[in-house]
Amino acid sequence: MNEQLLRDLLLYLNNLGISSRTELLPSLLKAQKLFGYIPEEAIEIISEKLGVSQVEIYGVISFYSLLYVKPTADTVIRICTSPLCSQKGSHKIQKALQEKLGIKEGIPSTDGLFMVESVHCLGLCAHSPSALVNEIPICHISENKLDDLIEGKGSKPLARAFSDNPVLTSRFGTIEADSINDFIREDGFKGFIHALTLDQETIISNVKASGLLGRGGAAFPTGLKEESTAKDEAKEVYVICNADESEPGTFKDRVMLLNDPYSVLEGMLITAYAIGSHKGFIYIRGEYDQAQELFAKVLKNAEEKGYLGENILNSGFSFHVEIRSGAGAYICGEETALFESIEGKRGYPRNKPPYPVDSGVFGKPTDINNVETFSYISRIFGEKRDNSSTRLFCLSGDVKRAGLYELPFGIPLIELINDWGGGTKEDRKIKTIILGGASGSFVPEKYWDIPLDQKSLREAGLSMGSGVIMVFDETKEIPSILNDISSFFNHESCGKCYPCQLGSRKQHEIISRIHKSGPLPDDRDKLLDIGFTMKDASLCGLGQTASSAVLSAINLWPELFTAKGGPLQ
Repeated sequence: MNEQLLRDLLLYLNNLGISSRTELLPSLLKAQKLFGYIPEEAIEIISEKLGVSQVEIYGVISFYSLLYVKPTADTVIRICTSPLCSQKGSHKIQKALQEKLGIKEGIPSTDGLFMVESVHCLGLCAHSPSALVNEIPICHISENKLDDLIEGKGSKPLARAFSDNPVLTSRFGTIEADSINDFIREDGFKGFIHALTLDQETIISNVKASGLLGRGGAAFPTGLKEESTAKDEAKEVYVICNADESEPGTFKDRVMLLNDPYSVLEGMLITAYAIGSHKGFIYIRGEYDQAQELFAKVLKNAEEKGYLGENILNSGFSFHVEIRSGAGAYICGEETALFESIEGKRGYPRNKPPYPVDSGVFGKPTDINNVETFSYISRIFGEKRDNSSTRLFCLSGDVKRAGLYELPFGIPLIELINDWGGGTKEDRKIKTIILGGASGSFVPEKYWDIPLDQKSLREAGLSMGSGVIMVFDETKEIPSILNDISSFFNHESCGKCYPCQLGSRKQHEIISRIHKSGPLPDDRDKLLDIGFTMKDASLCGLGQTASSAVLSAINLWPELFTAKGGPLQ
């Protein structure tokens, strides 16, 4: 055991502002960064310093897929097997890579140089198939470029957006993302400065009047959330930015944070001032190493310029923000599971009620929104106030120009795909479209021209979710797509509630068998029973939507789920 590394870990723990369980996940991630894994000796030190039993620490480590208690390798190559990457051959690439290196999945080479494993999403959906070589994202990987992949070489993801009338993405390309001076030059913090001249009720009223709905998927009125949180007279109120996007097909948080991170901070500041909060967190998924490093610079620069910390701009208002890294758990994108993770626990969702506005992180009232929502809040009080007329769409799959688009609400779905995305590659026929990500639904062909607004989608029984649009051309097969989706949810179910724990597993078993050898006579009924049970009885949104794609596929293509000659009931 490297004694110097243990001393470095001890120094880190001694320098913590507080020594409590809430620092557990950051401490485990620090230990892993030092050693490449989390050795027993490090666990003993962390246990003593934070007052958390070793048994509990091992329980936390086992929950997160990016934490290891055994040595890994100098180079860890993670191959994305999300539905989008899988459909473009990532499983074959992984197999070829393992054969070339002479290793099995998840087992380091004997010389300790390499380890290969699959992950279920990397947030690089516009650049599929993709991989992560240590912390370096590599896009458009292929079997023909395995040597480059091994060396961490290859195309890097482009962090850009497309729009002809940008609001949220108006600073993209005009500023250096980490430059606070560039941000201020482009009207940055004007919204916050304006908000400081208003009383709290006026700020909240303005947010309500904007009509802004949460952009994380639930579409809850943002102003109402602020009003509900501010009503509480508790001394401690928290603001949290949820940047743990792990939904296959979703990558807007990554692109926003890499282009205009100060706008996200500004939205958090305005919200904090409106509800009387003095403490905030931004929870960024563990695979977004570059975004975490950039936002750390943003916080440092903002504090040095007087826009963060104590007595901001001599207003008497103080606000502090901490970055918390995820560690590989899709469920932590669910708000209450995220609270548990910040508190140093396994990311299990909580029962509701109580709701976060009453009892959130540390049991205190909490206003939690996603990256897009906070960035839009910053616009409400700046010069551009018509902030709710556009939204971000993540377009990916078999299209010529996959990427992030900021477009008006109400744009027809097929127009976005054809006019903005350039249509399908090689001009193939569209096989199907999924709206809302892996937890969304297949869109019936009669709705391919549906306006992308809440009312139209609701009337059609569809949901925009977080703005994900995945396009699959005629070369793809529905059972194969469903197999990837059901595999994702089977892997990501946290196991806390029985309907999701058992349901996601049984759903994947049936879908996998259908994919390999075709359906049995009762498969359709079993999947319907499992799907509706998960939807009605699961504790959180993961289980409640894990069957959405399967149920919509059964409705559209019932023949795929019934053996030949079997009854269609």
